[in-house]
Amino acid sequence: MVGRTFADFIFQDGLAAGQKAFGAVLAGGVATNVELGYRSKDGPPRHIVWNGLLKDGLIDAYGRDVTHERTCRRSGASAGRSAPG
Repeated sequence: MVGRTFADFIFQDGLAAGQKAFGAVLAGGVATNVELGYRSKDGPPRHIVWNGLLKDGLIDAYGRDVTHERTCRRSGASAGRSAPG
């Protein structure tokens, strides 16, 4: 990501939410369960849920890929189980 910002990778419809969460963290707050859609380099879009805070002047954050769970929610199936059929 050298020379790029996180905004270069986020879907436009989630950009405002991403910027708001990033701003909150930079202001000393926390970001919890912020779901953002990303463009992947060689494949389909990915959806990541982020949590983060500012710690000792650095952003400490982690993300979890929820693409599969999101797909299952949309199809009406539970994550980890296939839809009846």
